[in-house]
Amino acid sequence: MSGERNKQIVLEAYAALNSGDTAAYFARVADDVEWTSFGSHRFARTFHGKEAILKNLGTPLVERATKASARLGPSRIDPKATA
Repeated sequence: MSGERNKQIVLEAYAALNSGDTAAYFARVADDVEWTSFGSHRFARTFHGKEAILKNLGTPLVERATKASARLGPSRIDPKATA
């Protein structure tokens, strides 16, 4: 898969998440995904795998993503990265 295609998948995944469509988000995420949140809040750590993300972030993540003033997204996408 090309770097540009990977970038498109990431953008589609976050668009789905921001619209509240968690099924579409997780359909675009690998089973062994790692999600790292930085900071000093209750979610600041690395989650390993879809199940861990859903279990620990599921409801709070969707609630935040669907608020009009809050949007989730990557801080940087490296289109040269490959899976």
